[in-house]
Amino acid sequence: IATEWGNFPKLSRLVLENNLFSGTLPDEIFSSPQSVLQTFSIRLNNIQGTIPEALFSAKKLINLDLSENRLTGTLNTRFGELTSMQYLILWQNEFKGTIPKEIGNMTSL
Repeated sequence: IATEWGNFPKLSRLVLENNLFSGTLPDEIFSSPQSVLQTFSIRLNNIQGTIPEALFSAKKLINLDLSENRLTGTLNTRFGELTSMQYLILWQNEFKGTIPKEIGNMTSL
């Protein structure tokens, strides 16, 4: 997925589902302080690596679907900072460990 998606600070919805995308999730998609990104979905691709730390800067994110990829690592406790999140879909990846208790801070789920 190209880093250039981060060049659109007024982009509120980015849905790249059911393609043949591979590689990792670039920080640039989530790191703009002016970002209004509310929906991000990469469902049904071949994305690998861990969830980037920059994702937790996307405070306006309400819909996140990373399902059916090859993401690895553990679920970050910082998910609890995304208190506006309404839909969080992470199934069919290669995550390890436990679900962090901080996800309980996501009271809009």
